Amino acid sequence: MLDSSCYSDVNEVDDNGYSPLVGASFGGHVGVAQLLLSRGAEVNQTAKNGWSALYAASLYGHVELASLLVSNGADVNQAAEDGLSPLHVSCRNGDVEVATLLLSKGADVNRVDDYGCSALCLASQHGHVKAVALLLLEKTTSVDVNLADNDGATPLCAASQNGFVAIVRLLLSRGANANHAGGNGASPLCMASEKGHVDVVRLLLANGADVNHVKDDGGSSSLHLASKYGHVEVVRLLLEETTGADVNLTDNKGASALRLASQHGHVEVVALLMPEKTTSVDVNLGDNDGATPLYAGCEFGFVAIVRLLLSHGANVNQTACRGCSPLGVASEEGHVDVVRLLLANGADVNHTMDAGGSSLHFASQYGHVEVVRLLLASGADVSLTNTMGASPLCLASFASCVSVVQLLLKHGADVNQAAWNGISPLHFASYEGCVDIVRLLIEYGADVRCVDSNGMMPIDAARNCGHRAVVSWLVAATRSPLDELILELSFGQDDDFQRVMPIGD
Repeated sequence: MLDSSCYSDVNEVDDNGYSPLVGASFGGHVGVAQLLLSRGAEVNQTAKNGWSALYAASLYGHVELASLLVSNGADVNQAAEDGLSPLHVSCRNGDVEVATLLLSKGADVNRVDDYGCSALCLASQHGHVKAVALLLLEKTTSVDVNLADNDGATPLCAASQNGFVAIVRLLLSRGANANHAGGNGASPLCMASEKGHVDVVRLLLANGADVNHVKDDGGSSSLHLASKYGHVEVVRLLLEETTGADVNLTDNKGASALRLASQHGHVEVVALLMPEKTTSVDVNLGDNDGATPLYAGCEFGFVAIVRLLLSHGANVNQTACRGCSPLGVASEEGHVDVVRLLLANGADVNHTMDAGGSSLHFASQYGHVEVVRLLLASGADVSLTNTMGASPLCLASFASCVSVVQLLLKHGADVNQAAWNGISPLHFASYEGCVDIVRLLIEYGADVRCVDSNGMMPIDAARNCGHRAVVSWLVAATRSPLDELILELSFGQDDDFQRVMPIGD
């Protein structure tokens, strides 16, 4: 109970700046608030964060207390430090009772917070259809249905992005612009398509949304976005004859919807984009790097998509940047089933990219044994070299891919074919310290005394890198007094080492 002795303290605040009246408003204590007001409590006093008693009552839905405060002179438009007014927070929370009270007392329906959001925008964003209806039907004020926030997003953008069909319908009925683009250039249709909100997409299209509008930040259309994220029913809607989405439209990177769907593995979308009775889609349309839908499908190993694209006329040998073919990228990534499918459809097994590497180079370098086996069975040339003069055997030896080295040697790879600087497969294996490959190469006749352009032999490479077991094998291959001396000078008199020679690292 407040008595005359504490009358002077009625507006005293705590460490956060909250007065007793604000505290009472948090909890909806009407009787306490009445007493405080009768003793001179300042109705519009704010805390450090700018919260007033009315703001607190509105935030927590205490309509009776809010009514009391308003009748005692509370400012209905007084905002907190982030610019949020009592109407903002009541609409954000979907509290129609409090919002109705505030509007009846003159709350500014078009007031925006520090982010440029109106009460209508917040209600639309959070899916409060009754609050949206209240704001749109308010007779005493004229709500701006197209008022955009600081990012350029309107209430319709917010509702479309979050899939609130009833709110979208309400906003459109009150004149919301279906083609207003937000700050990144995305229209409501783009937003709904990206999220897969098929009913919202249908509603927007029926209300004149531009199906080929593109975003400013990436040049993506609604079809691009729906295809990228695999929203099958949205894609179907966008492709309807009455809608007319441009299936060959490209984004800022030159990617078509088909390229995006192929890259992300959405086989149903790919099928939709390539109907049997049309030739409108360009199945070989490459992006800015030359990557076609087929190239993308091969890179990520989507067999079903690759099969679909090939059945619709995709060029199996069309290259992307660096001159890399679909077979090249599938071999590089080790996608065995894709490689098999490409070879069965006429892929050039010996195509070389700009740097001279073939599909066999890629598969050998990355140790994809089954891919190497397929390529060799299809006539891959084991003697092809890249611009550095390296053969597939050189790359496999350098990468320590034992099984690949064995396959290449069995298929006639020249064990002594050196790269441009004279580095042989044995040099590479010795440098890397792979005893098993060194043993294999020696068994197939590798010259242990070959020298590179710097006069270095394989044993020098092994010794410089500290690969003792490799040195042992190289010495053992041509055992002589001179070799024994080299071994002794390299590692000293290590009896244990000599006794177990040769051993692995």
